[in-house]
Amino acid sequence: MKLRILLILAMEVCYILSGNDLLFYVENENIQVTVALENLVMNLIFPFNYTVESVRAREVVTKNIAARFRVLVGLDANLKTKYLNPVEEGAKLYAEGGSCLIHALNMVVPSDDIRLNSSCSFTMPTVNNERMDEQTTAMLTLGETMREWTHVQCVTEVSKQETLEKLAKLYLDTATEWKENSCEWLNYIDRIYALEFMPELQGIIETASCLRHSYSERYLVRSCGKIATGLSCELEIGLPKTVKKFKTLIPLNYYNYQLYAEPEATFGLEIATNQIKLLTCEKNVEWNSVTMPLCKIDNLLEPCHAALIAEEIDLAIANCQFTKAEPKPIMRLQDGGVLILSQLAKTKEEGRPIMQKPPLLVYTNNVLNVDIQGESFVFDNSIRIKYPTISYTRLDAVQIQRLIINGRSNDFWRTFHITDYLEHMALSIEAVLATISLVLAGYALYKHKCRKHEENPTTNPDGSTNPEGAINLRRLARRINYEQNRRLLGGNVGPV
Repeated sequence: MKLRILLILAMEVCYILSGNDLLFYVENENIQVTVALENLVMNLIFPFNYTVESVRAREVVTKNIAARFRVLVGLDANLKTKYLNPVEEGAKLYAEGGSCLIHALNMVVPSDDIRLNSSCSFTMPTVNNERMDEQTTAMLTLGETMREWTHVQCVTEVSKQETLEKLAKLYLDTATEWKENSCEWLNYIDRIYALEFMPELQGIIETASCLRHSYSERYLVRSCGKIATGLSCELEIGLPKTVKKFKTLIPLNYYNYQLYAEPEATFGLEIATNQIKLLTCEKNVEWNSVTMPLCKIDNLLEPCHAALIAEEIDLAIANCQFTKAEPKPIMRLQDGGVLILSQLAKTKEEGRPIMQKPPLLVYTNNVLNVDIQGESFVFDNSIRIKYPTISYTRLDAVQIQRLIINGRSNDFWRTFHITDYLEHMALSIEAVLATISLVLAGYALYKHKCRKHEENPTTNPDGSTNPEGAINLRRLARRINYEQNRRLLGGNVGPV
């Protein structure tokens, strides 16, 4: 008992202490990407191994069997319920199946767009006429034994009732299979003829020899048209030829700053080499796979990559690129862990507050509550965790501050372009030159007005003109000022 208590306490201590394991990213889900995608054209053929006449002939046979049943059963309620009703239901199914096949025949028209020169071709399995013929023959054989029977014998003899039961079951089973296969065939023809590929065809088509050892989930129907043997459709298929496995990496966010990736790119850890790569996946190729998309794979700068792999925090901050980004506040990882990135998150595990600040990675078998500015997220304990832990960052406050400073600097120089700088500088120089030009123009206008005033003579009080009037007025003004200053100073200053 004591040992059990000690073990429980030890587990609690390990759980509470956890560890500062988080650095710059966390691993998430396993993915496969394609680095070489082959484009293949296939001719998919839907053979029409039946005609309207053959379908009508089968209907006549089944109607005759049903008619014979009606004669033998008569008005006997017991026989009708046990044997005739299943046959009547089967007769309806036969009619519906025949209608589906005839409709499929009539809807297809010849086309000049069909090319049958592809080296990759596949013929779809059609309605199994051979099996239908075998079952029809078996029904006719049983029906032949009933040729001489009478209604009274069917009512009174148990052996004849057993034969009726056997034939009624075979009739209904065959009719059900006929109707299902025929109307499924019509559905295939109807949708493929409308250039729509059905996912249920994928498993059948992938058995083609030209597609073996390959996988594709993207089939594009380019054209369809009638040929001599049925319907032919041209498919365009994307075949992943070179596939690599990665584990996606989620950058950890520190006060809105994290590792930088090019737009549309994501970080991935290549499983075969344990190397961190940048994945940029193609979105504009129609025949690209969804689960194994075509991606361009780029290497990180070696100093940054080496620091991340070696978990050298200072070297990673110095050599890697960071950027400002708004993170997803909280997410559930593929392995069941809960990653908390919002700095505003308040986290409780089974009601106990978790004091460490995000980023946090929590693995728990208890209920986890995360509150972000009034929005509450509850993660239940439906996923069983083998080793419950709480992981928080290994970066200290100084390192986080340096990361943020580097991120701001990286963002500035990443968006800085010398051409824009030169354009702004040219505009500033133009503004300064324009200002200087305005000042010089104003000064020149002022000098011009002064010169014009000096050149025009002034008029004396007695009406005479004085060419030197302007000069004399300035001299008079200076004399008056001089006399006033002399009296104030009490000095004896000589005349001007």
